Amino acid sequence: MPTRDGEQRAEQTVLRASTAGLGVAPLQKEVLGALRRLMTVDAAFFATADPETLLFTSAYAEEPLTAATPQFLDNEFGAGDVNRFAALATSSTPVATLDAATHADRWASARYRDIMRPLGLGDELRAALVTGGACWGYLCLHRSDSALGFTPADAAIVARLAPHVAVAVRSAVLDAGQDRSATEGQGPGVVLLGDDLHPVAVTPAARRLLDLIPGVTATGWRSSPRRTTPGP
Repeated sequence: MPTRDGEQRAEQTVLRASTAGLGVAPLQKEVLGALRRLMTVDAAFFATADPETLLFTSAYAEEPLTAATPQFLDNEFGAGDVNRFAALATSSTPVATLDAATHADRWASARYRDIMRPLGLGDELRAALVTGGACWGYLCLHRSDSALGFTPADAAIVARLAPHVAVAVRSAVLDAGQDRSATEGQGPGVVLLGDDLHPVAVTPAARRLLDLIPGVTATGWRSSPRRTTPGP
């Protein structure tokens, strides 16, 4: 457990990062590094989101999450489960743990049964990054599968820091998209995905919009050492 001084230093790191005008990737690195000084995190997912549709616009995911991206996406958008990101984004309490939502019965969650447990993961702490009534991103922290999940104190720390991180994510996303006006008047951007979740048809407006999203091209998701993916 971190000391109180350690907690204060880590929290100050998050607050400084949230006001430093960082881009999305550096911000994700700083925030996750600081959170790991506050609590045990064995894998993490950190996404930006469209505040109108609540869909992911870019995402950073660590192993072993990356390999299960299709399953996570199916659980998030195609099946009912606890603590779905879009639900947290519109909830009065946008931070929640799996253990609390299932009353310590993780098997009640299909995400745990079918995806996380086979990956060796147990409890998760999810947060919707909301500021000014709009959601700009999502954070999900994972722990290895054991009886020790995230504590109410862990959730309280994330709940206290999440609004500051949301402001920073909003700034980073808007700064990265300042040239979006080039697409105005071009009609809606539409992307048709195949079964493998890669684009098979892209409108010209969508092609321009995709160029504004970190980690995405009109032909698919870019791979990199950071493992940028479209899902947790």
